[in-house]
Formats: sequence, C-alpha cells, structure tokens
Amino acid sequence: MGTWRFLETETASIEGSFDAFAAWCGRTTGCALHGDDVGKVVDDLYARAEKGDLPDPFDPGQKYSPTDLLQDVQGTLYDASSFGFEAEELADLRDGKPLPQAVGRTRAAVNWGTLVRNPFQAVFCEDWPMSVSGFGELDLYRRALEQIAPHMHRSILAWSSVTGCLGAAIAVQNPQHRLTVRGSAPILMVNSVHDPATPYAWAVDVHQQIPNSVLLTYDGSGHGTYLHPCVMAAVDTYLTTLATPRPGTHCPRIDPPATG
Repeated sequence: MGTWRFLETETASIEGSFDAFAAWCGRTTGCALHGDDVGKVVDDLYARAEKGDLPDPFDPGQKYSPTDLLQDVQGTLYDASSFGFEAEELADLRDGKPLPQAVGRTRAAVNWGTLVRNPFQAVFCEDWPMSVSGFGELDLYRRALEQIAPHMHRSILAWSSVTGCLGAAIAVQNPQHRLTVRGSAPILMVNSVHDPATPYAWAVDVHQQIPNSVLLTYDGSGHGTYLHPCVMAAVDTYLTTLATPRPGTHCPRIDPPATG
C-alpha cells in the first residue's frame, strides 16, 4: 500500500464514519443536532476555525484550529457510544456556549525523544514506507483528499502518520507486504463497516489474502466491535471451539442512545 492509497482509504473511511454519525443524529430524536444538517454544522465550524473565529473549549482565550476541530470530531467516531456527547459539543460550539465537559482537559505536546505511553508514531515509521517527494506532492494529496471527504477534509490519523515520519530518520524495518498464510486453523476476522481507523476495505483485502479466513461484518460504527452481543457470541464461540460463523455473516447495527 503506497502513500496515496493509505491516505485515500483512511480518508474515505473517516468520511463514511462521519456520515454514519450524521445519519444516527437524523433518526435519533434525542440527538442535540436532530433536525439539523449535521454536515453543514461542521462545515460552518470549520470555516470559522479557518478564519480564527472559533473559541477553543480546552483553552479559554485561544482559538480552535481546523485541525483541532477535525481531531475532536474524528476521535469521537471511534466509539458510537460517544455520538450523543459529540452532538452536544458541536451544538454548543455552534451556539457559542461554554463546554462543561472540557473543564480540566488539556492538550499535551509530545516531542521526539519523549517517553510516552503510546509510541504510535515511531512504530508506524518503522512499519510503513510512506514516502513523499516534497511539498508539491503533499499538497496534491491534500487537495485530492478534500474531494473525497468534503466534511472531514482528511483523516487526521493518516495525515499525521505520514507527515510525522517526514524527517524523522527512522528506517523502515517491517514494510507492508502481501500475506502468505498456509496450514493455519480457521481465522476469524471482525470489522465494522464504519471504522474510522482500520477501514472495512482493509479487512476485505486481508480476508481475500487469507484463504482459511472468515470475515464477520458489524454493520455499525466504531473501531471496536466485541462488546456488541452478536459479535461477542461469535468471537467467544470461535475462541472456545474454533468454529467460525458462516462466510458472509453480518451482525446488525445497534444504535447508541442519545445523551443530555
């Protein structure tokens, strides 16, 4: 998987995840943005952030940057149970209300060489050969991603992963490659349709590379799926008996309740 394909698939997945959040809000009367055009709400907030006109709820007196806003929204898409919280936050940002949920929460900068609990960037740079020839190529990617994701603009995870390796001087030790799996027990894979971090398209691709695999699809949102009863039953059965669901099995979406 090259740099463009990585950025493209991640960005398409994050836009799809956002669309799923907006659709949930449309069918959930308790959503703080129910009846609103959720995409337009985010677009308007993004435009304000670009102009430097959006207050930062985490740092009074400062402004929310476009990247801050996208990171906020996209982070919520990892867990559908946070949809209600995110809708309330977006409504408050739009209406200029203080965000009580932001009190005491701050952002911490992490520099190279700093000991961190989650050294994601260093691991990524050792595993993914994501080359970029220069600013021209990177800007071309940025403009193309804007077309793929009119609301989310780009996957912050993917974009920061690629740009975070530029100039890091970390050699790729374990580059991506096609899988060769032979003689294994049956392998059960699970992925949600709207996964903001590991796109469903990736799961399909890996499934096609492993002959002895079954892909169980959760027809909802989120980066984790195990706690949904249908998925849990299938995974527990597999772990205790190695019996997999029938090929092509789907677990139905379960909508989270609204909060507030």
